[in-house]
Amino acid sequence: MKLVDTVTDGNCGLDAFLKSALQLPSLRNLRKEPWCKFRKMTKPEGLMQARRIAADWLQAHEAEEMWDGFNVGDLVRAMSGESSCNNYLDRMRKPGQWVDTAFLHALACQCGVDVVIFQSGTDTTLLGKSLTGQQCDVLVPIALSNDLHFWALEQDCSDDHVTHVDKGEFIGQAAAEQPSQADVDAEPSNTPTNQPTTQPTNQPNKPPTTNQPTNQTTTNQPTDRPPNQPPSWQCQKALSN
Repeated sequence: MKLVDTVTDGNCGLDAFLKSALQLPSLRNLRKEPWCKFRKMTKPEGLMQARRIAADWLQAHEAEEMWDGFNVGDLVRAMSGESSCNNYLDRMRKPGQWVDTAFLHALACQCGVDVVIFQSGTDTTLLGKSLTGQQCDVLVPIALSNDLHFWALEQDCSDDHVTHVDKGEFIGQAAAEQPSQADVDAEPSNTPTNQPTTQPTNQPNKPPTTNQPTNQTTTNQPTDRPPNQPPSWQCQKALSN
């Protein structure tokens, strides 16, 4: 998967959610609210609609219990530091207000999906429909950098074999060190053959011949290793900043 840029005007969490969700095959062509509306909207309209429906869900489910002795309102107050949900919702209905995990949980529940948040150095966070006790088969991945900026995540199909980060370093080192088929074919075999080696009779002191090619060097590194290019899994770069 790869990181996808999002807006930097306070709406990054909503933008990350929509970009990641709308590229999923299970949602891309789904003719169901709110997805069919999101696909028809401009970006500002979609961000505002996402903000509106998440705030509406929080208002309607404030007293809903999430865990023993802990309800949705408690989550809102814990995440935001606000003294009341009404103050929080009044603020969050305005465009450009940074969204927290409580708001993303509400948005995911309203849209009938789960959200998983990746952040370097922390456990992944699961939000959404599954936390309400309902089964959910759709998982929307997003990334969070330094508890500040959300990024969308998309499947990258251009690099199925090696996942690389900055400066050509390889995450899947074992996979990267596997020789290519060309190397396997070129590498001399140590398996003995049934064909005898012919030794010229007029050169008794000549060392025995070998099967090693004289003009070919063998390497254990793949010959088709991709050149340095922008990272496929850029979370390591973005989330380590």
